[in-house]
Amino acid sequence: MFSFVSPRCKTGADAGQLDMVTACSFFQQSRFPDSFFHANDSGSGDGDKIVFAAHPIQPGRNVSGVNNYVVNLTSADFSDECLLYNKFANQTVRGLYPSPTGDLLTSLKANLHFFYNAITPGSCQEVFPYGE
Repeated sequence: MFSFVSPRCKTGADAGQLDMVTACSFFQQSRFPDSFFHANDSGSGDGDKIVFAAHPIQPGRNVSGVNNYVVNLTSADFSDECLLYNKFANQTVRGLYPSPTGDLLTSLKANLHFFYNAITPGSCQEVFPYGE
């Protein structure tokens, strides 16, 4: 099922799946597929507001088939970075990792801080779903 709801907004078109041979090669041997290529430069969000303003897409998903896109008014969209950040930190990550400990907890705290600095520096309050 296609879903274009926060935080999948930017990855909605990448809903493909790996075949088992490629997945095993990646996870067991740390090897990318022969056909895997990536850009020679780092990416950024520069210019994203211009693109999203010119091509607005409301968050939502197809329900029970195709050509029946239903808007989800409770999902964050690109017009409210604070809502996007808060839902990701407090609902998505917290839902996936309800009681992390040890290295996982340390990594989650660090990566949530990196995400905050990347998406909302200074525009909203940083949240700490696992404490500071």
